[in-house]
Amino acid sequence: MSCHGFGAARVIERDGLTWLPLEPGAPPPEAGLRLVDSYRMDAAELPADVPLVVMHDRGDPPPNAARVVSVASPETGERWLSGLRHACLRRSFWGLPPGSVRRSLERVLVTTGAGDPGAQAYSIAAAVKRAVPDARVELVIGPQSAAGAPPGVFELRTNDLLPTLRAVDLVVTGAGQTMLEAMAVGCPCIAVVLSDNQRPQADLAAEADAVRVVREPSPHDVENCVRDVAASRDARVVLSRTAQATVDGYGSLRVAFAIDELLG
Repeated sequence: MSCHGFGAARVIERDGLTWLPLEPGAPPPEAGLRLVDSYRMDAAELPADVPLVVMHDRGDPPPNAARVVSVASPETGERWLSGLRHACLRRSFWGLPPGSVRRSLERVLVTTGAGDPGAQAYSIAAAVKRAVPDARVELVIGPQSAAGAPPGVFELRTNDLLPTLRAVDLVVTGAGQTMLEAMAVGCPCIAVVLSDNQRPQADLAAEADAVRVVREPSPHDVENCVRDVAASRDARVVLSRTAQATVDGYGSLRVAFAIDELLG
């Protein structure tokens, strides 16, 4: 197995894997199967010499894909690995113990992802602090974030959110990968839709009563939602238990088994 970062400027080490640079226009490496997760590479243009698996969250999937991994897709059938049970998380999120819920919010985490879509992190963190002024509010500063934390909010810089997610009482996050990780941990979660491709996944989690969703990145709406969740421990307990029942962390194993079947 080899991992390649499309357009990467250097070799990257992450989670025990080495990612090698792959220049745009370069021929794809020889393989028995290709798994593609990229907004920059057109998987439909890959040669059809081996099966193709794609991680997909917007538009139409490539017609040549043998398997489509799409958490938010309503599609079913052999070709589709859909639904929250296929949420792919790192091994450290597999089979975690039940989340614990304190009576009051003492510590809240805010994160909008590595790139901070729409530069929303500062205003969202400020809204959270207004809603729970007595709690310790921490804002994850991503590697591509332009702004720091607002007054009264602590900055957090880390590549591994698992220990923090297990320690905080609430996470306010973009409705992407961190939302899924918070669900697996059993950390009560408010998911803010920061981009259109996050909306179907957020809706699916909300329909399961596993997260509270703020459908537009409005500081006013975030503040009201945080205040509402903070006021009810019972509501946070339901969020914690339902989230872990919905995303158990083993989605990546289910996808791996499906890929193994393709390899035959």
